[in-house]
Amino acid sequence: MKLILGTAQFGLPYGVTRTDDHVDDTTLQSLLKQAAKAGIDMLDTSPAYGTSETRLGQFNAAHSFALQTKTFGGQFDLAPEQLEEQFSNSLRALQASEVESFLVHSVTQLKGTAGGSLIRCLQSLKDKGLAKRIGVSVYDADDIDTVLEMFRPDVIQLPISIADQRLVHSGHLEKLKKLNITTQARSVFLQGLLLTSPSELPPFFREASHMVQQLHENFSTPEEACMAFVGNSSLIDEVVFGVHSPQQLERITKSVVSELKHDNWKSYVLSDDLVDPRRWKK
Repeated sequence: MKLILGTAQFGLPYGVTRTDDHVDDTTLQSLLKQAAKAGIDMLDTSPAYGTSETRLGQFNAAHSFALQTKTFGGQFDLAPEQLEEQFSNSLRALQASEVESFLVHSVTQLKGTAGGSLIRCLQSLKDKGLAKRIGVSVYDADDIDTVLEMFRPDVIQLPISIADQRLVHSGHLEKLKKLNITTQARSVFLQGLLLTSPSELPPFFREASHMVQQLHENFSTPEEACMAFVGNSSLIDEVVFGVHSPQQLERITKSVVSELKHDNWKSYVLSDDLVDPRRWKK
C-alpha cells in the first residue's frame, strides 16, 4: 500500500475540529523532510486547497516528490480550455514540468455537455507526457458507475475508512481491481473526526461519539485502527492522508508498520450522513 501525503492543510484550515490557519513555513518544511525520510514520495494537492500549490512550488517539492493535482472542484460547468488553463496554472504554481496524476475533482464536471471533450483533453495531457496518470475523484458508487460508462481512468480517488465501508460492500472496489484501475483511498480519518476525542466532537457529530470512543479504547491508537483497515485490504492500492504536525505524521507512519487483524470491522460503520462531507452541518 502506497502512502501519499495530502496537502489541503498546507493551504487552508482543514478538518472537522481544525479552526486555526494552515501549517506555517517551518512546520511545512519539517513535514516535507520527514515525509521523504519515511519513504513517502508523492504529494496530493489541488488549486482548491488555497495556497497549497504555490507553497509547494516555493519549497521545490517537485524535486523530491511526485505530484498529483486536480481540476478546481468548485467549478462544475467546466470547458476543455478551462481544464487546460487550470492544469497549466497548477504546473506553474508547483514549478513543475509534469505531474504524476491529474484528476477531475468532481464527477459533476464530466456530466455536462463538455464531458466527452474533457476526457479527450485529459487523454491529450497524458499522451504529451504532462500527466503520467489521469483519473477522477468520486464520492460514491453512483459516481464510479458514471465514470466507467464514460471512460477507463488510470486512477480513481474514493472515500473509504473504517467508518465508511460502502464501496467495500457494494463490490465497487473489487470491480475496479478487476479493471486494473488504481484505487486511491481518501478520508481515511474522516477529516480528523476519527482521531478526535469524543468529548471534543462538534455537535453534529455527537452521534458518532460512541463509535469513536470504542475506536480509541479498542486499539493502541485510532491512527493504528484506521490505517490497519485500509492496509489489510488488497483492494486498496494507495492512501492519501493529511497531517497538521510532524508528531501526527510520525504516529501515522509508525501505525502502518505492524499488521493488525480484527474480526469485526463492520461494528465501526457510521451512517451515511456522518461519512459524507456533503451532508455535514458544521
